[in-house]
Amino acid sequence: MLVCVRLSHFYVADLMAEPAIVVRNKAVLDATPLAIKHGITLGMSLGLAKTLLSKGAPEGKRIVGWNPEDYEEAQVRWLDKCLPFTDVIEPIDQHEAFLDLSSHPSPEKVLESLELPPNARFGIAKVKWLARAALDLDDPHQFAYYAPRLFVSTLPTDMLAPVLPESRTRLKFLGYRTAGEVADLPLETLRMQFGREALTIWQAARGRSGKPVEAQYPHASVAFRIYFESAIESTETIDLAISEIAGQLAEKLEARDLQSSMMRLWIGYENEPEELIEREYAKPMQSANSIRFAAAMLFKAEKPVASLRIQLPNLRRANRQQQKLYVARTDSTDALKSAVGQVQKLYGGEVIKLGSDIHLSRRQRVLRAWKDATGWF
Repeated sequence: MLVCVRLSHFYVADLMAEPAIVVRNKAVLDATPLAIKHGITLGMSLGLAKTLLSKGAPEGKRIVGWNPEDYEEAQVRWLDKCLPFTDVIEPIDQHEAFLDLSSHPSPEKVLESLELPPNARFGIAKVKWLARAALDLDDPHQFAYYAPRLFVSTLPTDMLAPVLPESRTRLKFLGYRTAGEVADLPLETLRMQFGREALTIWQAARGRSGKPVEAQYPHASVAFRIYFESAIESTETIDLAISEIAGQLAEKLEARDLQSSMMRLWIGYENEPEELIEREYAKPMQSANSIRFAAAMLFKAEKPVASLRIQLPNLRRANRQQQKLYVARTDSTDALKSAVGQVQKLYGGEVIKLGSDIHLSRRQRVLRAWKDATGWF
């Protein structure tokens, strides 16, 4: 389940007592109810908004320019309320974000438990663009999630977000005004008209297509969680779950060449609050083995476990030290002899030998000298 959340009047929360607007890129980003009564709409040009405000409220009008720093704390507050329920949060704007609840075995229950602000509205679906369409069109019965084909069939062709704008325009020109009409077309017919994009059009018209939600919040942090179908006590199952989480986190860290020295581990129980255990280590973690080892040291539970969540905050670039361009032969030989000596001591002298210790016959030595001298063999 993917959720698109949007907060109404987010930018004008401190201006609700007067007709006021917040402007970004010479267009209305947000407006108070009193400003809306004077005809202001979101997205309206600044010039027209000024005209309407001057006519309707010449004395009390307020026009505020958008400054992202002014709303950072408010954004963090409402997004942090979503973190106990999902680690996959993709902000679209300071007042809007996608949440991915699909890892939970009962996402419907999670949706009921979300602690969203009173001015929050949301739409749900199984793909991002459809969740946003459900929010824009107000889908109280949640058809976009439970009956996506039915919901999409009534959408105007313009709302097929995964399809390129020029292709949507062309579909309208060809007479296909709704997604349902597009869905009735055979894939081969679409290929003849749109080539490679035909499959995207065909899937979008059926409520599919689109990119996954990306875990972009909190910044400089990675996390992953696993829910169990029922509370477990098996140490083997818990070890497997920790290994799975470690592998997922390591993949994310290695892809971005990041590391962390801090770990936070949440242990979830049935009908009880999660237990948080955290620790900062002397050495950084990046590989799956290091994360798994650190998590195993932290994990302590005497009751059946319902979920596990691991977060690595305060990410930083991996500390890469360039090795010497030249290694002295004596250093290399000494290190090699030391390593071979340790193996021989453990497993016996015949298990491994240096090439220089292997005896060659007189004929082999003569042939090798002849090869070195002439280049022939």
